[in-house]
Amino acid sequence: MSSSLLADASLELAWRLWTELGVPGVQDMVGAAVVDPEPLVVWSPSVIGEDPRLRDLVFGWCLQHGDRLSASRLRGVLKTMSPGVVLSFGRFVAALSAHSNLRWPGAVEADESWPVPLERRQLQLQSSRGSLLRFRLRALSGVGTRADVLCELLGADGDWLSASDLVEQGYTKRNIGRVLSELDSAGLVRSRSHGNALRYQLADAGSLGRLVAAPAQAGYPRWSMIFRLLGLLLETATKLETQPPVVQRVEGHKAREQADALAAQLGIGSPPVTAGNPEAFADFMRWAVAESKALAEGSSAALSPR
Repeated sequence: MSSSLLADASLELAWRLWTELGVPGVQDMVGAAVVDPEPLVVWSPSVIGEDPRLRDLVFGWCLQHGDRLSASRLRGVLKTMSPGVVLSFGRFVAALSAHSNLRWPGAVEADESWPVPLERRQLQLQSSRGSLLRFRLRALSGVGTRADVLCELLGADGDWLSASDLVEQGYTKRNIGRVLSELDSAGLVRSRSHGNALRYQLADAGSLGRLVAAPAQAGYPRWSMIFRLLGLLLETATKLETQPPVVQRVEGHKAREQADALAAQLGIGSPPVTAGNPEAFADFMRWAVAESKALAEGSSAALSPR
């Protein structure tokens, strides 16, 4: 069934990404792609619950390295995710909060609590890995908006970005604008007017890239958007695959419209048109499985350099 295939693809992607972050796994990411920890932490509880080994390892990683994450960004990313992702994350961080001194946002009370591992192993975060550029930037400029703005400017490859372009990162536009202005004052970025907005570009991307060992020809995927798409697809399949065909067509069309908007921003192919197609839901699910597998295998255009 489509839901099981989508769940398998999401779990494979989760394993690859968490292996990059130091969890002992057998498959790293395919190709060079910079990992983004906060969207990964928010999305993961919705897909790792059926894999006790990864579930326990991720819990232990968050207890050990949670101070390397931005609580405000976790909160911002959480606002963009689907209800199922939000609920799973809420259960996960409720358990984390009970075993950690850190303040984890989004905790919820649920009928079923998150399983807490009895044993936890030390997990080393090898921030020298090319994919962990964000952690090197955080070591340089602190955990928070500044490091993530610098990462996005590095990934922009010379394009001029505004504060509005970076809101997707999970920080407020006001906070991003303040950081960009400060970086401009320090001479690390340059600015220019574009209509009513200011746009920014790194003043010397090469020097900053060498300083933090930014990987050459790396992809800077829009992970928040990727996980929003994966969450939408899995929840749609789980909810609708046992429903009558008429319900599948109507609700599937709504989900297809949301998926199409995300796919366009990610640079991947659009899902098949559903209007007037009696096999619309089946075609949409075949597209969903193919795109999810491509993400898991590292061959998706959404993972390519911008």
